[in-house]
Amino acid sequence: MRRMIATSKAPQALGSYSQGLVVNHVLYLSAQLPLVPSTMALCSPDIAQQAPQVFANLAAVCHAADASLEELIELTIYLIDVSDITWVNQVIADVCPPPFPARSTIGVASLPKGAKIAVSGMVLLNNA
Repeated sequence: MRRMIATSKAPQALGSYSQGLVVNHVLYLSAQLPLVPSTMALCSPDIAQQAPQVFANLAAVCHAADASLEELIELTIYLIDVSDITWVNQVIADVCPPPFPARSTIGVASLPKGAKIAVSGMVLLNNA
């Protein structure tokens, strides 16, 4: 059985996808951009603000599924400039206790709305 997860506390989908989808005790998180949910505007042009906003948005979707970032098992990080991974590492260390999730980092040419980062992931649901 599949259960869609949606919340107004994360940016609304920019296309035909769910913010999150629960299947077999796993929450699949669609890639989040550093958008302010209430305005759908980029939070800042600076990666130092964009990285925390992305994880706040992911946390909001997790919360809507009665989960948390502490239960992340996988992250896929999309960066315009892969040297920005330093900022992402700091945020992950702040929001995810060890053991850290498995992770892939992919350099991309562009992201929607001029974002420098987008992150998708998977969360193992302990409450399912």
